[in-house]
Amino acid sequence: MKWFTPFNKYINWQEIANNISYIVSQGYEHKVVIGTDSQPFKEGTVFIVAVCIFSEHPDFKQTYYYGKERQEAFLPFYQRLHHEVQLSLDVANSLREYTATTQRKLNIAIHLDLSAQEAKTKSGKYASGLINLVKAYDYPDVEVKPNSWAASCIADKYTKKRELARLESN
Repeated sequence: MKWFTPFNKYINWQEIANNISYIVSQGYEHKVVIGTDSQPFKEGTVFIVAVCIFSEHPDFKQTYYYGKERQEAFLPFYQRLHHEVQLSLDVANSLREYTATTQRKLNIAIHLDLSAQEAKTKSGKYASGLINLVKAYDYPDVEVKPNSWAASCIADKYTKKRELARLESN
């Protein structure tokens, strides 16, 4: 997965993890919110993972990064939703592992690009199972639409822009 700043500048995942680890280890109040969205194109499916940071640290008051991944295949709806959730969990687990040596706990939330089960929408029928999957990974702070802005606004912004959503072949 390739990572970028809000200004579409490449950034190494290690640098993102270091920034978050520093915020956590120094005891700054913080919240890291992770959400993923996807968009099918004829060339395949593009996935965008947003990592949003809110903290008291002066350099990281409110910022975000986004990662891009492309699957060559056009994935069916449920597979896309499940892969979105799994990518968010993979990023959250990576950050959790990276910050495990600090004396402080990483405050993390997962935003899912799903409607609530009560909404009776196409994604809503999968909401309960996918929310429970996230909670099984010990992430109790889970949001769905309309509160899942990291997935449905930040990540969505980059999936809808075809020129930004395409990945380089290498």
